[in-house]
Parts: sequence; structure tokens; C-alpha cells
Amino acid sequence: MSRPELVRLLAACKDEPHDGAARLVLADWLEEHGGEADRQRADFVRLDAAAEEGRPPFNALRRK
Repeated sequence: MSRPELVRLLAACKDEPHDGAARLVLADWLEEHGGEADRQRADFVRLDAAAEEGRPPFNALRRK
């Protein structure tokens, strides 16, 4: 199954790897449109973005 929005979001993250906003948009999309594996990926993306910004990931694992 092709997911063109996902492809565009991944491309944005690849083009600007240090853009935390692009990664958070990707994480939101994964959480809203994906299955359990995508929700886990979203958590990872949020944790990674938080680590790069040097802030604690308070909300990254809020569902757990």
C-alpha cells in the first residue's frame, strides 16, 4: 500500500534532518494513521527529536 503523505513527510525529514518540527509532524502522522508498529515508531521519533534538542521527553511515552 502506498502512502504518499508518509513519503512526503519522510522526504522532509531526510532533507532537513535537524528540523525537529518536521519529525514531530511525522510522529503525529504515524500515530494517527498507522498501526501499533507505526505508533511505536512515532514514540521513537519523538524521543529522538527531544534528545537532539536536549530536552527531556516528558510527553513522548504518554500512552504507557
